[in-house]
Amino acid sequence: MLIINIPKEPAERWEWIKYQLRLQGYSLRRLGREYGVTSNAVDAVAHQHLPKWEHIIAAKIGQLPQEIWPERYGKDGLPIRHSSRYPRHDSTRPKSRQRLMGRQIDMKTASSDPRQLTLDELFEIPRPINPQPASLDHAREVRHLLSDALKKTTKSRFEVASRMSELTGHDISKAMLDAWTAESREAWRFPFEFAAAFEVACDTYCLTEFQARKRSCKVYAGDEVRQAEIGRIESQIDELATKLKALKKVRIAE
Repeated sequence: MLIINIPKEPAERWEWIKYQLRLQGYSLRRLGREYGVTSNAVDAVAHQHLPKWEHIIAAKIGQLPQEIWPERYGKDGLPIRHSSRYPRHDSTRPKSRQRLMGRQIDMKTASSDPRQLTLDELFEIPRPINPQPASLDHAREVRHLLSDALKKTTKSRFEVASRMSELTGHDISKAMLDAWTAESREAWRFPFEFAAAFEVACDTYCLTEFQARKRSCKVYAGDEVRQAEIGRIESQIDELATKLKALKKVRIAE
């Protein structure tokens, strides 16, 4: 039986976590990039209770959150919700706060404490778009997206065209790909009906993510869907815990 001794001292434990991540081929930067955040957002787990990231990190190194952070989780794996366990870094109560994954976050963009993160640093927030005349002409952007995807894939343009032809049942040639990516060929526009086939052929979600950004949405794929569901459930747990606490304080006169 393999017994893993996880350091209890926070600083030593965080170094151990980063070492375990490196053994799995992950750095904080790569892990953050995989989930669309900065490495600072991931590093915040060292001193902040962030259930979403604690679950992600634990899964990456093959441990349970309660095994790594026993002071943050009960034996049942649920977060321990005692504010006294997580002292504030700033004794001054912020005027505007937002609860996110069991943590109070200062919403002000400027902070005297560099350890405090804004929402923008934690994850990429889809921005509402106010369409203006001609503002949704994305021909050039789409050409660049297609071109970048073709550069990043290990397949040649001939192979991509062949795979797209196979998937769509239509004849698609390398010359067509060249025309769709060339800025000088303005008359040639990439047909939306080929978007899914292009993404499959190039192993990318670039067009789906682009469309989502333009509609103020965010795309989740693979394990990100599970993590998003974990976050949603934890948010519901927080809300129910707040209601339960309020109900316990109420006494109905008989």
